[in-house]
Amino acid sequence: AAAPELKRKQEALGPITADLWTFQRAFDQELKALEASGASRLTRAASDLMGDIRSEVNQAASYSAIYTAIGQEMWVADRLLDSANPEHQRVGITLALNASRHALDDAVDGWLAARICEGYIWPHLGVANDPNRRSPFNLDNLLNECADIFRQSDEMPTVVRNYRLLLARADTPQREDAARAQIAMACERAGEFKEALNYLREIQLTNDYSWALRRIPRIERQIKSSN
Repeated sequence: AAAPELKRKQEALGPITADLWTFQRAFDQELKALEASGASRLTRAASDLMGDIRSEVNQAASYSAIYTAIGQEMWVADRLLDSANPEHQRVGITLALNASRHALDDAVDGWLAARICEGYIWPHLGVANDPNRRSPFNLDNLLNECADIFRQSDEMPTVVRNYRLLLARADTPQREDAARAQIAMACERAGEFKEALNYLREIQLTNDYSWALRRIPRIERQIKSSN
């Protein structure tokens, strides 16, 4: 089923290729200058671009126009994520998330929204190292944002994979258990009851996660009934 879906998406993107190339040629030199001018100017330019894209999407008369706008954001994001400068990469992640939201909310294309998170954000989690819990580049916040997109795209197995990435990077028992609880809930919704049970049983701070552990008897009944 995945191959026909991918082919359909590729065919839908075909008509916008010329428009996207026009954008790339016009923006290429400007982007090089911005990359060399410092993070603050680049951030302002990215904010302006996102505002322009929002206007384009709001005024779009067709899905082709929406995909063109998404393609513009993804092209700039791709360029910035290839940079060795972490600040450039953070701006690229911001643009990629914005493109993913446009895909989900405006193009009504959860498949594309999820693939943007997988292909553009997951490989660059190293720059999400801000300890400030309110920062968009706090790792927990960034992966929670991705998880929300996967949920809305009805991709619960991808939510599981998303929180496994968080668990692998957790550096405190509290963060480990938070990730386990999220994985368990996603596994349960995906019908992976044995996996859900395993993650719940691995939680160490049982008092903090009593709300999650109360689901164990229900999950055990579901496992028993499915055998």
